[in-house]
Amino acid sequence: MAASVRPILSYLFFIEFFVLTLAVNAGWMSKEQYLLVWNNEMQAIFAAVVSFWFGHRTFGRREQT
Repeated sequence: MAASVRPILSYLFFIEFFVLTLAVNAGWMSKEQYLLVWNNEMQAIFAAVVSFWFGHRTFGRREQT
């Protein structure tokens, strides 16, 4: 169970980004509402999650060679 926490949170961040982008493009919410939810702090967290996964893969490859 403990090993699945990080992947689940990562998937939730991707789903949140997708749903918010879809909501703006479909006209379900305004750009101002989008920016209230998807602010600089959330963007930083999202960037950290993406960097963790892709950075982890890169360093994992270096250790194998």
